[in-house]
Amino acid sequence: MILWGNLALVVAVIVDKNLHEPMYIILCNLCLNALYGTVGFYPKFLIDLFSSHVISYAGCMLQGFVIHSSVCCDFSILALMSYDRYVAICRPLVYHSVMTKQRISIYVFFSWLIPLNCMFMNTATVLGSRLVKLCSSHIARLFCVNWSIVQLACFPAETAINGIVTKEMVVDFRSGQGEHAPLTSDGSTVEIVQSTRFLGVHLAESLTWSLNPSSIAKKAQLLLAEAERSPPPTLHTDNILQRDY
Repeated sequence: MILWGNLALVVAVIVDKNLHEPMYIILCNLCLNALYGTVGFYPKFLIDLFSSHVISYAGCMLQGFVIHSSVCCDFSILALMSYDRYVAICRPLVYHSVMTKQRISIYVFFSWLIPLNCMFMNTATVLGSRLVKLCSSHIARLFCVNWSIVQLACFPAETAINGIVTKEMVVDFRSGQGEHAPLTSDGSTVEIVQSTRFLGVHLAESLTWSLNPSSIAKKAQLLLAEAERSPPPTLHTDNILQRDY
């Protein structure tokens, strides 16, 4: 159902020239990303239903990369879709001049490139780290993710968490929220924070955006104050060519 539904939407957008608009192009890429993520999860899941739940180390790393990158591409494509709707609703008179085919192609390209590159670097870091000696081969998940692979390494020599640098933010949407026990690693407690910064965006534990605009405004005020304190540029008139009119 997932395969045929997404394929039908992709083919419809490609075949029908009336659908060659920014919104439908972004929707087509969202469907392609759904197919990409489906290929990373469902084939191995269906094999596990009829055989032993065994996967190679390379296959586990590949599945983790596909699933991680698919989720990140979902976020980037949805962000691009929200920007397209913002321009269409708030600036309708300049929509076609802003969301041109050339510009939307660049946006779509980077919405794929940045998540894939980030997840590739993440997977390469896990592969390049000292995870040669694994103390276990059991993953308590239906699929592989990078952290579950890291947890298989002999602890704490290879995977000890730096309690000084590592921070923890708890996001809980339940109505009756109780206190969460902090994480501990090798006798050190990981500090629980109320907000964090990810990819330049400030996020609160309630997933609100109030911190991000205030931090941007504060940074802009600091830049303006620094610009006001800096001396005005000096103009050297010796090297200026003068003409009489």
